[in-house]
Amino acid sequence: MNSKSIFLLTCSLMLVFYACSGTQETTTANSDDQEIYIFDDVSNDEDSVTVEEPVIEAFEISVDTVETVVSRANEFVVQLGAFTTEERAKRFVTLNKSKITWRMSISYSTKVLYWVVQLQPFTTRIEAEKVRNSLWEMETFRDAFIVPEAK
Repeated sequence: MNSKSIFLLTCSLMLVFYACSGTQETTTANSDDQEIYIFDDVSNDEDSVTVEEPVIEAFEISVDTVETVVSRANEFVVQLGAFTTEERAKRFVTLNKSKITWRMSISYSTKVLYWVVQLQPFTTRIEAEKVRNSLWEMETFRDAFIVPEAK
């Protein structure tokens, strides 16, 4: 083999090697470094889904309300899922409410812009972790996580 053939063979091998190398998967983090799980895999017979803006009503804030908000800042909520529509969140609750004894609630989170399904707040993180860990034993709730404060 002459040097020209060796050079072409080397270049060909380098091209094949670089073309077959894997690509690195990149992820984007939420601004609060909090993972958001979207559970829209609930079966839907419709071909398309219309996302409706939630209706936000004006209300008066009293001193009692402010005290309640301040006291809830130290509570911990177990979140079971986040959904693009209220209908999907309701369907999730309906299909799974018989599987657990804790009451599930649905609300629109202006922080993450999704309908979230959560359990009622716990006063300590240890209490919330015990509940979350027991939920992890069930396939449906394997992605449950703790939100450090009420919505």
